Amino acid sequence: MDSRTVEIITGRERRRRWSVADKLRILAECDAPGVQVAEVAARHGVYRSLVFQWRRQARDGLLVAERTPEFVPVRVAADRHGEAIPEPEPVP
Repeated sequence: MDSRTVEIITGRERRRRWSVADKLRILAECDAPGVQVAEVAARHGVYRSLVFQWRRQARDGLLVAERTPEFVPVRVAADRHGEAIPEPEPVP
């Protein structure tokens, strides 16, 4: 492509990679009362058939959000010599 040439792409871009989070966010928009899938799809620049495919994948358990790591608090009761260890200060 020459530096003086400008390429204008209209319509929907082919083969866009959507993250799982984006797909689930779009599906959540479609679940709102009174919303039409075609309107949501057009707003995001995807075909409505793709939204229906994502909906089917979510229903079948193939499209699920990634689990976020969970932290479990740990308490230390005493050291080896039987002396109590003071609790650390909470981190803000």
